[in-house]
Amino acid sequence: MTNAREASNRISSLLQDERSCLADFLVALAGFDAERGWAELGYRSLHQYLERELKLSGGPAFYRVTAARLLQKIPSVVEPLRSGELCLTAVHAVSQVLTPDNERELLPRFFGLSRERAEELVAELRPAANVPVREVVTACTAMAAAPVASSHGSAPSADARRTDDETLALTVAVPDRTSPVRSERVPATAPAVVATATARERDEIEPLTGELRRLHTTVSKKFLAKLQAARDALSHSIPDGDTEAVLSAALDLLLEKAAKRRGLVEKPRPLPAKPSTGPPCGCSSIT
Repeated sequence: MTNAREASNRISSLLQDERSCLADFLVALAGFDAERGWAELGYRSLHQYLERELKLSGGPAFYRVTAARLLQKIPSVVEPLRSGELCLTAVHAVSQVLTPDNERELLPRFFGLSRERAEELVAELRPAANVPVREVVTACTAMAAAPVASSHGSAPSADARRTDDETLALTVAVPDRTSPVRSERVPATAPAVVATATARERDEIEPLTGELRRLHTTVSKKFLAKLQAARDALSHSIPDGDTEAVLSAALDLLLEKAAKRRGLVEKPRPLPAKPSTGPPCGCSSIT
């Protein structure tokens, strides 16, 4: 059996080879794009060439097109890609703020960052202007693109037959309370959104500024009913029914309950007073 350290060293070497090959590929792709080689082969774009000629799927093709275009403007990006300091999936975020004038100062700030963290850094460097605080509720159709029967021919389950009356998509922008953000309430009149089997499986968080995030999540009608009931119950303390404030109050109660369950109270509980066994010192009892 191969020694684990030897195997690890080989894996590390192969990873470095992979990064180096990717960097060489991107350099070649940048030159191919600059000369519009894809057009000579009958393709409408570099992206189409990667998908049809090289059989790359949409996501990998998108990141490579973005990197190739960025390399044409800022060739120095290739070395961090070769060394692994810069992640390929973070290149799109980098391309939004990097220029020949700021590359020496700005590029190192993206080293070691994931795509999500790189997007957050872009939001800090170039915050969106006049971001409205929106709450949009849209109806969703079935959670799957089409109900599929089992191999035994049985009907799809009840979960697969969920209707647009049972699932709703809630989009909320969570503001930085110290920033002058304009509030905009959008009525729930948007057209239905088809939720397919390839839809995101987790909440989506979109960075807008250094402190502002927009949260996209899918909730049930029961959740929205509870949210409205909470707004009504807190109307005295949260008159505008702000969703973030209402949910924050609920989360505070939940966290406080969880902390008490674990015995993590902020202040130690006072010790119970000892029962008196007689009159205070120096005093005689009166009968």
